[in-house]
Formats: sequence, structure tokens, C-alpha cells
Amino acid sequence: MSPKIGGVDVVRLIVAIAVGVGLLIGPMGASPVAAQDSSPPAATSAADCPPVDQAANEAIARRWHEDALGAGDLSVFDEILAADFRHDSATFASPDDLEAFKAIFAELTLAFPDLSYTIDEVISSDDLVAVRWTATGTHEATFQGIEPTGIQVTWPGNNLYQFACGEVVASWSEIDSLGRLQQLGVLPAADAAAATAADATVASDAATPVVSCPVTDPSTAEALVLGWWNEVWNGGDLDRLDEILSDRHQHHWALGPDTTGADAVKARLAALHTAFPDLQISAHEIVIDGDLVAGRWVATGTNSGELMGAAPTGATATWQGINIFRLECGRIAEVWSEMDGIGMQEQLGMLPAMATPAP
Repeated sequence: MSPKIGGVDVVRLIVAIAVGVGLLIGPMGASPVAAQDSSPPAATSAADCPPVDQAANEAIARRWHEDALGAGDLSVFDEILAADFRHDSATFASPDDLEAFKAIFAELTLAFPDLSYTIDEVISSDDLVAVRWTATGTHEATFQGIEPTGIQVTWPGNNLYQFACGEVVASWSEIDSLGRLQQLGVLPAADAAAATAADATVASDAATPVVSCPVTDPSTAEALVLGWWNEVWNGGDLDRLDEILSDRHQHHWALGPDTTGADAVKARLAALHTAFPDLQISAHEIVIDGDLVAGRWVATGTNSGELMGAAPTGATATWQGINIFRLECGRIAEVWSEMDGIGMQEQLGMLPAMATPAP
């Protein structure tokens, strides 16, 4: 029998939108994760660059969202991106050059002419900057083949940037594209039962500490985040969550209700391990900035267990995500996660057919 929280079937809850809920995915029985175990796909070398100016890099990351996209001035990309810039996103194939990259975002800004971005967090260390953001816009023109609906939609995202010589040389983006399509009416909405689950909480807009503690030192911060992946996911030690999560711990999923407390996290992870018993994760870029940590990960798993009451497909999927962690008094107090839920579903053969939005 599937575990339940507040009377809600956890397996059904987790995959209520075909598993596109931005889960903090990790493996069971995989080899230990090492921080920065994958080199970013950037070509520009920082060897001949002046010392890193983190404040300047943070300002450039803000310009990406606020000026290039929010204000619709795509010429900003000419100023902030390196000639050999590379971008990785779940929502579109990596462009071959800058003009192709700008054309992709031109479609976005034309489709949502009132597009605006709220910067929720900016995290930086060394040559890396992570941004947690929320976008809002009204769908007024064709977007990704979807005719205009006039619907105002809001979607969150996590971006990661690598800099060299004051320019962005590589970037990664994970957004709640599944939720955006649901709001536009082309994919089924979340299960109503999941949306009213007893463990639902209201997502906070900012990572605001509740209690006063010394700022977490970088080694402890890294140990907490890698402990989440290595000990909890790789080692399967769910009881370890009682030691690394704060009493007020909150998880903010891309879709579906948030969870509060270690027990709710344990139930979700147990259900995911049932559906994907061979899940494996690798951690890549990790950004540590005081009590805020960002981490990019790549997961692989085979659907060999029951998923949302359905028989396993036996298909294997590989997907990636970006997590933002807030630490408090030496524990993980809050997590925001975005992942490629649509790509995961497509690989598993679970993505529902898109409908024509109602007039």
C-alpha cells in the first residue's frame, strides 16, 4: 500500500502531473556524489581574466532577466554574452549562435508583451551566479505553436551562470514549463485532491531566516547539501533527514503542494524509490553563498515500479534540475527545486496529449 500524508496517496500526489513536480531527485545505491564533478560546457578560459568581480557578475545576471527579457531589450545579450557562449535549457534546443539564441527569446517576449520578472534570490561564488526568479505575463501571441489565449500566467525558474572576463560563457535554465502549459489550458491541471492536501503550505517569496544564527561556513554548507544527495538518496538513509533538516523545513515543488517537516519528505522519497528503485544522480555546479546554496544535478532512473497506480513502463529517463537550498542554524531549512518534468514524461511515454485551449 502506498504511504499517505493527510489521507492523500503519496504516489499519486507525487506524480499527479506525471511526476513533473520539481522533485529533489537523487539515487539509491549510487556511488558518492562529488561537488563540481562535471566541467561546465564553456569554451572561454578565465586564465587570462582579471580577478572575479562577483558584484558585477550578479548585476549582469539581473540584466538577463530584468532588462533583456523583462524590458524586451534583447540587444542586452550582445553586451553580456561571450562570443562562444553556450546555453542549456529543457525548453528548447541549444542554439548555434547568438542570433539564434535571441530569436528564441524574441518569440517569448512577443508572445507575452507585458512579461515581467521578479528576482527572488541571487547567489554567487567564484565565477558562478545562480538566480531564483518568478515570471508573469499575458499570452497575447502564438508561443511554441500555441495560439494566443489572453491568459495571464506565472511561472518560477532557477538559472545558473558561469562567467569569464565579465561575460556569461555558459548558462543553464530550469523552469516550471509544465505548470505554464497547464495554466494556458493545453495540458491537464493538477489533481484537485493534491492541491488541497493536508500538508500543503504557502510558498514563501524570499528566503527569510526565522531565527538568528551565525552564517553557515562553506564547508558545513557543502556537507549538508552533499549529505542530502549522498547519505539520503545514495545511501537510502531517510532517517538522516531528521538530522539535516530544520524543524520548520519546507520544500517548494514546481507544482503541487509544498511539504513541511522531515516526515513528509521521507514519504515522498520513499514513494519515488518505489517507482524508480535505480535512481542515480550526479551533482555538477554548486554555488555556496553564506546560508544559500545552489546546485545543478542530473538524474537517471528506470520506471520499474508502480507509478500513479499504473503499471511500470520499463522506460529509462534522464533529466536535470537546479535546486536552491536555504540553510539555518546548520540545517537545511528550505528548498526550491525546478527540473525538466516534461522531458522526463516524454521519455517515459507519459506526457498527455496537448489540447486546444478553450476560446
